[in-house]
Amino acid sequence: MIITGANQGGKSTFLRRIGLAQVMMQCGMFVPAESFCANVCHGLFTHYRRGEEASMKSGKLDEELSRMSDILDGMEPSSMLLFNESFAATSDREESEIATQIVNALLENRIKIFLSHICMNSPIAAF
Repeated sequence: MIITGANQGGKSTFLRRIGLAQVMMQCGMFVPAESFCANVCHGLFTHYRRGEEASMKSGKLDEELSRMSDILDGMEPSSMLLFNESFAATSDREESEIATQIVNALLENRIKIFLSHICMNSPIAAF
């Protein structure tokens, strides 16, 4: 699922709610929704954009790719991954290419993906 919209439009909040509902359901808790239907995931992972850190030893894109690699190493089929404006440290075209390759690999491995993105007119919205 791709979630798009303007800055401050509620994408990040919606993404957090998806993750929270999944965790609550898997713990046997009631989910605060009119209705909710989901299957159990073997892992719930997040990749959120981080701010600049003085301790970074490489560029922001390298840091994001490194974190993504660490996440992917721990995933198995039937996991869920929540992306929040990942790879925004690069151009729209590069962001789209990186995300396309990652998303295609994840889909082949039966990983549920929720991807939040700012610009509805960028190439990433064409998934």
